[in-house]
Amino acid sequence: GGAAIAPSVANALRINPLSGEPELKVYRPSVVCGAPYFSDYMMSGRSGIYDFADDSGMRFVGGVKTRCTTPQVVALGLIMISDETGHCSCNLPFRTTLALAPAERRLNEDWAMFHDRTPDTQLRRAAINLGAPGDRRDDQGTLWLGFPRPPADKGMGNSLAAGKQYTVANPGDWLRFTPPAMQVPLEIETYGGPLAYHPEEDVYTAYGWSSSWGANRKGLPFGPNRVNPDRVIVQGTDRPWIYASSYRGIRKATLKLNFIKPVASVACDKPPALDAALAGPAWAGEPQIALPFTGTKVYLRHDAANLYLAARRPSVVNRLGAVSPWSKSTKGDDAAVWLDDSIEFFLSDAKGKGVVHLGVSASGARYDALASGGDLEDKAWGGPWKSAVVADEKGLAFELAIPWSTLAGAGLDRDQMTINLLINQRDVTGEANKYPGNLGRNFSEAERASEAMVSLGIRGRSRCEHFAPMGLGTAPTLPPRSFAVRLHFAELDDVKPGQRVFDVKIQGQTVLRNFDVLKEAGGREKAVVKEFSHIQAGDTMAVEFVPVVTIAPVGTMPAEPTPMSGPILSGLEVEEENAAGAASPRP
Repeated sequence: GGAAIAPSVANALRINPLSGEPELKVYRPSVVCGAPYFSDYMMSGRSGIYDFADDSGMRFVGGVKTRCTTPQVVALGLIMISDETGHCSCNLPFRTTLALAPAERRLNEDWAMFHDRTPDTQLRRAAINLGAPGDRRDDQGTLWLGFPRPPADKGMGNSLAAGKQYTVANPGDWLRFTPPAMQVPLEIETYGGPLAYHPEEDVYTAYGWSSSWGANRKGLPFGPNRVNPDRVIVQGTDRPWIYASSYRGIRKATLKLNFIKPVASVACDKPPALDAALAGPAWAGEPQIALPFTGTKVYLRHDAANLYLAARRPSVVNRLGAVSPWSKSTKGDDAAVWLDDSIEFFLSDAKGKGVVHLGVSASGARYDALASGGDLEDKAWGGPWKSAVVADEKGLAFELAIPWSTLAGAGLDRDQMTINLLINQRDVTGEANKYPGNLGRNFSEAERASEAMVSLGIRGRSRCEHFAPMGLGTAPTLPPRSFAVRLHFAELDDVKPGQRVFDVKIQGQTVLRNFDVLKEAGGREKAVVKEFSHIQAGDTMAVEFVPVVTIAPVGTMPAEPTPMSGPILSGLEVEEENAAGAASPRP
C-alpha cells in the first residue's frame, strides 16, 4: 500500500458510458472521514473500496465502523479493516474486524456505484440494467448502469481524480458538489393503476431532515424487482446478472439523447457601441445563453460586417455579504486571461476543422489563437477583432466584435457556425471548495473555477471539441441520428405460455408483435436478446410496451395488466451507428 495508485492505472483514460468519449477517471469516496489508502490499482477507505483497473465504481463495505484515521490497510494481497466502535457514537450494527482475501471466482452478485458527470453534449451509447442494485462492467468492458439511480440531490460530495483526495476542477466543469452515482437521462412509466411504481416515492424522510433511498422501497408488484443472480442463474448468457432483475409492468422508457440546445444570433440594424455597457437597442431582449452557476447572460448579435458577442455576470458576494474584487493580473495580448476573472469564446463551424479561440480578462488583457484540423491551437494566429470590458462592483461585462472576414480567414463558414464559451472565476473569497475532508471549505490555496456553455472536451481550451450550433436569425435544426437498439428479456415469474404477451414499439413503430418471452426463450430463467438497427431518433428515444393480455375494466378505469401479464424488460442498450467520436452536434 502507499500514497498513490500506479500512474499507468491513474492516467489511463476511461470511455464515458453515455457519451462514448475518452476522459480522465474520476470517482467519489464512500465517506469523507478518514484518509484513503492505495495499492497499485485500488483505493480503500472508510466503508468503501475502488478498483481503478476494473473501474465499475465504488464498492461499499457497509455496517462496519472503521477507523477515522487509517481505516484500512492493504498489504500482502489482503485488505484488513479494523473495528473502531469502542470510542465512537456512530450507530453501525457490526462490531468486528475483517480481512478480505482474493476470491477464486467473481460472483454474479458483485455491484458497485459508478460516479461521473452526466454528459451535456449528446448520448451516443448506453447499457442500462433495469432493476439492478448497482453498476457492473462486463468482460467486454461495457459498463452496465443499474436503474433506477440514487437521486441527484442525495449524498452530495466532490469528484476526485483517480488515486487522489483532492477535488477535480476541469475547464468548463463548475466546482460543485455532485451526486454519488452518475445520473442516467432515462424516464420509465409503468402500468398498475394505483399500484404503479413512482420513483419519487423511493425516498424516505424521517424527522424532517434525515432521508434514505431504496429502489421500489414499498415492494410494489410493478416497477423494479430482482432475484439473487447467484441463486437463480439465468441460462443462455455469460452475463446472467443482467437478467436477474427487470422492470415489471413497464409501459414506456424514454431516453434523452441530445442535451445541447442550438442558438440563434439576432440581426441588428445598427452596430452596437463597443463600450461593454450592453446598452442601446442592439442589446435589447432576452439573452441567447444563460449559465446557471455564475449567473452569466450572453447575447449574440450580427450584421453584414461583424459577429457581436456580449456577456454580463453579476458580482461575486462572499458569505459575509462583501463584494469580492475582480482579478486583473494579466496584461497585454496573448495573455493567459484564464488566470483572471475572464471570458473565453470558441467559434467553429459544422465541418469542425478549425476553432477560433478569443479571450478577454477583467483587466482588458486579450488572448486569441487558432486550432486547425485536429491539432492544438496556435496562439501565433492573430486575426483582427475588437473588445471592451467593464469590471466594477456592479458586475463584469464584455463586448466583442469579430469581423466575418476574420472568421472566413480562419476557414469558418458563417452559415454553419457553432459556438462554446467559458466564464472563469478567480476565487479570492477564501472559500475554495478544494478538499472535502477535515480542512473543510477554507483551504489555504485559492481555486480557479470555470463554467462553460457545454464541457470543452478532454483537451480543454487548447482544442475545444464541443459546440452548440448557431444560426443567423434562426436556430439550426439538428438532424436525427441512427441507432442500434438491443432489448434484453428473461422470464423470472411462474407464468404459463400465453400469459405474458405484449407488443414493442420503438419511436412509434411496432418492432415486436405478440411477443412472449417464455415461449421465445424456451422456458423460465433463460435470456432473450432482440436487436433492431437503423432506428432514427432526434432528441429522445422512446420504447413502448403494449400488453396483449389485460384484465377486465373496473368501473371507469381502463384495462390494466396484472403483475403476471404486464410487459417486462431487463436491459436496454442503445448505440449510435457510425458514431465518429466527436460529441458536438452538427446542423
